[in-house]
Amino acid sequence: MSYGAFQNYKHTFICLECRKGFKKPSLWAVGRRSEWVCPQCKGILIDMGIKFKTPKMSDLKAWNNLALKLPRWLRQYQKN
Repeated sequence: MSYGAFQNYKHTFICLECRKGFKKPSLWAVGRRSEWVCPQCKGILIDMGIKFKTPKMSDLKAWNNLALKLPRWLRQYQKN
């Protein structure tokens, strides 16, 4: 499989401040060196990968749970 095939997939990026998710191409696919920025609060968006399903904005319990588990997920992601 060629690396060009991966450019068509969009990753889910989340903003914990706004509790919103955005579908954008990965930074690697578009050749960017800086992070994606939230259009609402201008905070840095977190790349959650291709298969992540963003919780509803009104689901505070799911967002709080995500904020607690996120550091552990990021550590595991960086190791691989």
